[in-house]
Amino acid sequence: MCMNCEIVLLHPKFYLSEQQEKGRYDLHSDDVLAEGYQKFVSPLVNGVAEAYTPSHKGLDFGCGKTEIVKYVLEKKGYDVKGYDPFYFNDISLLNSSYDYITSCEVVEHLYNPKESFQLLFDLLLPNGKLFLKTSLYEKSTNFENWWYKNDPTHVSLYTKKSLEYIKDFYGFKSVAIYKKHIVFYK
Repeated sequence: MCMNCEIVLLHPKFYLSEQQEKGRYDLHSDDVLAEGYQKFVSPLVNGVAEAYTPSHKGLDFGCGKTEIVKYVLEKKGYDVKGYDPFYFNDISLLNSSYDYITSCEVVEHLYNPKESFQLLFDLLLPNGKLFLKTSLYEKSTNFENWWYKNDPTHVSLYTKKSLEYIKDFYGFKSVAIYKKHIVFYK
């Protein structure tokens, strides 16, 4: 654990190969029509719908093989692009700017969170919002028994202090930590 920011990073010697990592993601049962799956992403979808109109431009960063957040938002008329290094690796999307960015269960997979958060900050337009969904580590959590850290693709784990550090380090105006999601305000 970093003493300054409290990010818990997996040692690189334990990283999966790219092929092994993608193999884990390929096992996910991601049916965009499943009510439970749509409910799971609803904190991000509802956050976007409350703050933006369909005329605003969005990016679902790390959208996965089914682009679930993009799918649900597009059904509501939103203009959302999906980027994922394994499934939708259109790097031209990383040369645009966005009113909002969603990232559902992605930041815990970042091998280099410093570069990735800088990219996400830079992709946001002024006054843009970054909507995240991840599980936070709390000091009261029994780390040894914490299920979330047992996924071998979860290499970066965050605390509330980590999120405050990220806010300050990159220059976000504020961060709101809700029960089911997190919002960074640029």
